[in-house]
Amino acid sequence: MNKIEIAIIGTQKSGTSSLNKYLALHPEFVTHSSLEFPYFVNDELYHKGYEHAMGEYFDNSELNSKIIIKSVGIIYDEEALRRLKDHNPDVKIIITLRHPVDRAYSAYWYACRYGWEKEPSFEKSLWQKSQQENWIGNRFCDYINRSEYSKHIKTVYDHFPERQVLYCSPKI
Repeated sequence: MNKIEIAIIGTQKSGTSSLNKYLALHPEFVTHSSLEFPYFVNDELYHKGYEHAMGEYFDNSELNSKIIIKSVGIIYDEEALRRLKDHNPDVKIIITLRHPVDRAYSAYWYACRYGWEKEPSFEKSLWQKSQQENWIGNRFCDYINRSEYSKHIKTVYDHFPERQVLYCSPKI
């Protein structure tokens, strides 16, 4: 089974899903059909092992191709970055960036749509400590931290050399 060659790691609400779909159109690459590949950020899935995760998220006939995954949680989670590096220290990283306020505003409405955000205004939600019981809700309601790109990018560079990291910014 091949290792992951390309990891789209973020940021959330910046076109990562679209990029993953576009790259999957290339005949040499395969990717998961689910929105995210949570193997590196989900402790329970990670401890079941790479082969188990690949079996859950990929068709076994595809696993000899070049593998692309998308998981926006990786950029925000140093342990996930360590796990990715342990898996493949030569993996190519793609980070998508969007204007931080636009990204946060989009994340707010996404969280509202799914019922994770209880604050009726974006402005008030910025200063509320997330009280979500659901880790997914906490992840999407962390608007300011997830828009402070420089600290997350620094952490990526603590684990991967610059030559392995590509940035892109969608026109949304």
